[in-house]
Amino acid sequence: MPICGSDGKTYGNTCTFCIQKVQHNPSLTGTHGSCASSPSSSSRRRRWKW
Repeated sequence: MPICGSDGKTYGNTCTFCIQKVQHNPSLTGTHGSCASSPSSSSRRRRWKW
């Protein structure tokens, strides 16, 4: 499942998102789904961070 990062990039899965977060941007947060999703669907996505 893709992850939309708070940096505006879509990560292919949770693993690639976590690698980016740990190695480059500890304040990165994400939501489930592609960043290219429609705005109406993004409001329903749950935002989370580790």
